[in-house]
Amino acid sequence: MAVGHDFSVRLKQVRVKKKTITRTIRDVIADLQSAKITIPSYQRTFVWETDRHCT
Repeated sequence: MAVGHDFSVRLKQVRVKKKTITRTIRDVIADLQSAKITIPSYQRTFVWETDRHCT
C-alpha cells in the first residue's frame, strides 16, 4: 500500500514522550483493587485466534 508524501513527512515530525516507572507488583495490585488503574472490559474478554498464538 502506497503512503502519500505528506503523510510520510508528518510521520517523521511526530515525537513520542515516554516515561519509565518502576513499580512493585504489590503497588500494581493495590492500584487495581482501589480502581486507581483499570483494565477496559474489551481486554478482559479478548482471545487470540488459535493460528495467532505463540508456540
